[in-house]
Amino acid sequence: MGKTIEWRSFEEARDFVHKLQLKNKQEWSAWTKSVDKPNNIPANPARSYKDTGWTSWGDWLGTDVIAPQNRSYLSFEEARDFVHKLQLKSKQEWVNWTKSKDKLNEIPANPARSYKDTGWISWGDWLDTDTIAPQNRSYLSFEEARDFVHKLQLKSSKEWSDWTKSGEKPDDIPADPRTVYIDNGWIDMGDWLGNGIVATFNRDYLSFEDARIFVHQLQFKNGKEWLKWIKSGTKPDNIPADPSWVYKDEGWQGMGDWLGTGVIATHQRQYLPFDKARDLVRQLNLKNKEEWIAWAKSNEKPNNIPASPDGIYKDKGWLGWGDWIGNTKHWIPNAILSFLYSLKPVLSSLESAELYAIMRQNGMISSIRYNTKISPVITDIKNLCSTEGEDIESKFNEIVDQLEKTQVEGDPDEITKSLTDSNDDESEELENEVIPSETEENNTELPKIRNFDSLKAVDTLVDLGITSDHETIEFLICNRVSALWQSCLNNDPTFDLERLRNETGGTYFQSIRDRFLSQHDGAANLTIPNGYNFPYPPNLMQRLTAYRIYTERRIGNWSGVGAGKTISAIFASRVINAKFTIIIAFNSTIEGWAKAIAQVYPDSIIYQKERGEITVDRNQHNYLILNFEKFQQPYSAELVGNILANHQIDFVVIDEIQNVKQRDPNPNKESKRRKTLNFLLSEASRQNPELCVLGMSATPVINNLYEAKALLEMTRGEKFEELKTFSTIANALAMHEKLMLHGIRYRPNYKIAIAESFPEISGEHLRPQLIAAIKTSPLAVEQILLSAKIDTIIAHLKTGTLIYTHYVDGMVEP
Repeated sequence: MGKTIEWRSFEEARDFVHKLQLKNKQEWSAWTKSVDKPNNIPANPARSYKDTGWTSWGDWLGTDVIAPQNRSYLSFEEARDFVHKLQLKSKQEWVNWTKSKDKLNEIPANPARSYKDTGWISWGDWLDTDTIAPQNRSYLSFEEARDFVHKLQLKSSKEWSDWTKSGEKPDDIPADPRTVYIDNGWIDMGDWLGNGIVATFNRDYLSFEDARIFVHQLQFKNGKEWLKWIKSGTKPDNIPADPSWVYKDEGWQGMGDWLGTGVIATHQRQYLPFDKARDLVRQLNLKNKEEWIAWAKSNEKPNNIPASPDGIYKDKGWLGWGDWIGNTKHWIPNAILSFLYSLKPVLSSLESAELYAIMRQNGMISSIRYNTKISPVITDIKNLCSTEGEDIESKFNEIVDQLEKTQVEGDPDEITKSLTDSNDDESEELENEVIPSETEENNTELPKIRNFDSLKAVDTLVDLGITSDHETIEFLICNRVSALWQSCLNNDPTFDLERLRNETGGTYFQSIRDRFLSQHDGAANLTIPNGYNFPYPPNLMQRLTAYRIYTERRIGNWSGVGAGKTISAIFASRVINAKFTIIIAFNSTIEGWAKAIAQVYPDSIIYQKERGEITVDRNQHNYLILNFEKFQQPYSAELVGNILANHQIDFVVIDEIQNVKQRDPNPNKESKRRKTLNFLLSEASRQNPELCVLGMSATPVINNLYEAKALLEMTRGEKFEELKTFSTIANALAMHEKLMLHGIRYRPNYKIAIAESFPEISGEHLRPQLIAAIKTSPLAVEQILLSAKIDTIIAHLKTGTLIYTHYVDGMVEP
């Protein structure tokens, strides 16, 4: 840990800086990077002296530049009287006047902010027009208005919205009560309508410290007792059922800390390496997982052996419970039947990817490697993961019938009792390499809620003992939240928001519901910032993007083409009140971005492809649109340096972010474009810890998993060391979960009719090459097949033909 630097006092430091006679912030930035700067003078004085004297750069440098908020303006009444005489007719005429040479320094360009607490009412009042902003109309008091609304007995936000548009609403009741009464009694829509529903993100929970003290007094011994208590009906409303989610950024350190049991958070424990831990466990001669659980709860278990080895060693050698305890008969027929019987009630609620995740977590996938009579049966179960629709249940029943007829007991002599200790050798996973079937290639559907009960499937899976793995459970939760969004955004008639609000269920159902409603209500209740001029109000996906940028700061929008990602980015920039936004896009889309910004918010200041120094007025909303090529030129470093030295960046939008992908993990192969952009993001984040970043792409994964990892790391500004990029189903599922967790994926209902034809092409002569290539990668297979397909492709070409290839290397040039 580095030594803490003792800065000079603000007055001493400022006196020192005045003697330097620097003329502007750019000269200051250059000086701070020189050897002349003493260690006890901060490079970022605005942050270091934020509460101890800092006022402005003009004051710090000793120049005559005065920050707008420190200028000496006329009183509100004097300024308003002066403006009235100008006889301006609209806010746009005001903006034009403030940019003209006629504007007086004693009149602020942003009167709404300068006179916020000293008389400001509205633009109609300021300009002396007849326009009265809605929030300044004469409304009933909050209590009187709420009492009136309660008598209407409206049941939902939709009914309220319909009523406000019906023509029955009196003028003294606002259509947007949240904005009007935000500081005068407003709680939430449930309180306003009188139906008692409290939006999740508005629930009033105790602070983390107070809640933890309360829970400690209950003296729970473990997480099981906690779960039983929150289901009992005795939990106060101000204690959350899912504290890890509510307090994730406010002090949460794990269940042991929350309950006061002294249990050390799993990720902080020091455990033996997988091989040594497994060797020790095998010496215990345990017969099954139940005996392991009993031993793990006893006082005999050393602290350096984890109680949940399937989670701790998930990517460090874990092959299943049979391998862990040295009993490779773990998945004998009776055990498999028991697993299938338990799974049957929730099978229809699981996606294929979810079933695979459960099988991998419990060691069933890895047990295929044992050369036993049961391996084909487990392979059949694994193949259920690529079976969709009604066929999955019939195939499931066939497997059960087969097992019930044979009832083959595991013969120890037939089972290979040891595996090569590979120390996490990824070549062991080759048999599970991702080679999509024809069905999978054509399946572009996102997660779906098959029925309402599927939201409760996670609780059932845990209660039945089918899975207890935290990562698998988190994947199942994320998948269902994503599925709810798909149903909601596509106006699925089966999606019932009110039922979701009122439904009760287990702990994990509550987590799914609360996580979705927190996002939904936060997005739906966003106030549209002033100046919005687009013909259509922001749709729910665009509101969701803005809300998540506002609450999480750095996310990806992986929605499909035509989903409205551009408008979502512009809308988000205003919701977070970004004064300086940088947009990086294709050269061919620069003009389109500029037009869209001007259309959505006409008061925007827009710069396109600028190389020189630009002027950013922090009283306005400024947008700098750059093309990707700007980051791979000889002058790129100078361009980025100038921007960082002179301006605080609030928001960075990277359109088609896959264009700064990296396919190869070798850092020496990182492109100049990617290096320069990464430098911009890292330095902007260092200068402004509140920096927001939005990565946008309809195709975040094109060639390999490393691309997706690189895009996630750029968007989030963090390393994902735990994500493996070798092409296996397990790794693809892990990547899928992170993309869902840190992004939005909305695929519109594309109403396009496609006429398909599938000409037969003989590839028999390529059989030897294909057999060899299929063991390496799908790309190698496609490269070989292209030679057979090329003549047929040429025969189908005509003017305007677009050729799409799923793979690129060695494909495009031929």
